[in-house]
Amino acid sequence: MVHEKPPFHDLIVDIQQIREHKDPAPLFDAVEGDLLDGEYHFTSSEATLNFMSRRIENACFSDRHRCTLYSVFRRLSLLEPHIEHYHKLADAARHIYIIGVPDIEVRPWAPNVHILTHAAEKLANNWVTINLSRDIHMTLLAEQLPSDDQGRHYAGFYTDSRTLTRRVIRQLMEMAIIQQPDLFTEEELEQAGGPEAVEEG
Repeated sequence: MVHEKPPFHDLIVDIQQIREHKDPAPLFDAVEGDLLDGEYHFTSSEATLNFMSRRIENACFSDRHRCTLYSVFRRLSLLEPHIEHYHKLADAARHIYIIGVPDIEVRPWAPNVHILTHAAEKLANNWVTINLSRDIHMTLLAEQLPSDDQGRHYAGFYTDSRTLTRRVIRQLMEMAIIQQPDLFTEEELEQAGGPEAVEEG
């Protein structure tokens, strides 16, 4: 039986290779050069991933009503310990998209909160947190590795790269997990000479 490669696996491996090469130039054939437009930090520490995920979420408070937050919880029941924090985030974010396999029912608690379950099983082994605005491009992307006697293990990275954040967003769009962000639509209108001012509310 042939197992399908997990989504984002190749990208995670690429970022790991960048960390392991002091000079990333030999990787340019495999890794797009424009991915190197920000900081990259590869980690296998669950504690670090938790810390950085919360930091990415909390960036909503510094760019109020402009940030769109995408959070993959693998299973929606994993949201429950964080629900109070997400209620606070909803007051600060432009939109919040919570993505997960619907093992429990979660109802949106605010007009800007969206619960996405369609095709969420494709991300059942991924940990993804993205914060996107005109000024903020932050992403955490990790893959859960096979468990052993020591428990769960992850491999992944976090970054403030605009290019890489948008690459992950576009892959989620191609997977039919999310639709095109409002920000992308607004930028396309501006580039096409549409309305002179596009409201960000």
